[in-house]
Amino acid sequence: MGWMLFLGALLVAVAPALYICLVPLLTPRLPTLENKRICLLIAHPDDEAMFFAPTVLALTKPETGNHVKILCLSSGDADGLGETRKKELVKSGMKLGLQQEQDVFVIESP
Repeated sequence: MGWMLFLGALLVAVAPALYICLVPLLTPRLPTLENKRICLLIAHPDDEAMFFAPTVLALTKPETGNHVKILCLSSGDADGLGETRKKELVKSGMKLGLQQEQDVFVIESP
């Protein structure tokens, strides 16, 4: 019975160290994009924040040297809020690290 307690304590002590050492070695890593011109294509205003915020934040880090632009295929004017949503999209893009307000484009369909 004592040896089972010893093995259990040893496992509790060693498991976190094994996890910390092995996970970085076994996790596949994607290459870092640096000094690239990148266009994020979204369907609606707010998609950049709801679905792509972590990606945009990573791509716009100053040390990467990337230039990111957002192209939105709709102004989201279903309820007459298109102009408001476009302004919110620009503000969101700037908060996410875009360099200029002109880096946000919205395609208006007639």
